[in-house]
Amino acid sequence: MKKILILSIVLIATSFAFSQNLAKMNDSKRKEYLKKVSKETVFKYGPGYYREYGEPVIERFFVGDKVSGGESFSAEFEEKNNGRFFYRVKYPYDETKEFFVTGFAFQVFIWEDIGNPFDITFGIGRYIDIEELPSTRSGEYPVMEYKRCPPLKMVRKETVAYDAEGNKKIIVKQVPEFKD
Repeated sequence: MKKILILSIVLIATSFAFSQNLAKMNDSKRKEYLKKVSKETVFKYGPGYYREYGEPVIERFFVGDKVSGGESFSAEFEEKNNGRFFYRVKYPYDETKEFFVTGFAFQVFIWEDIGNPFDITFGIGRYIDIEELPSTRSGEYPVMEYKRCPPLKMVRKETVAYDAEGNKKIIVKQVPEFKD
């Protein structure tokens, strides 16, 4: 019994030693930590999406905050984590070279209280819920395959339409079209 108690204390102490409370870090140290963790995360789960293009956008939210641009999560997730703070680290890409439907190459969500990533979303709109991944003995994990989508250009399109009296009208629209 005494061995179990000692082992439990050691395990708890070890988990606290390796977790990072980002709220207690100064801004520059926190920013560097978030960039490091987000890069490690994308290299593990979707290396084809990493871009050395511009600075990532780092924003702080809490679960349940949809008013100031926060994320929507499942009802179960929000109930379990309501009010818990996290950071969203969003990486830009060169829009003249490729197109991502989400407007970013990838973004990583990192808990503020423990410093661990819990989700990664890729530019194609797919995501991996890191916390919900089953643990395997082999240590395998899913990797999102990169799919290139050429950049968009705006093209003038004319359409002929007729009003209720039969008068012909030409409708002009600017629509996106792939460059390549």
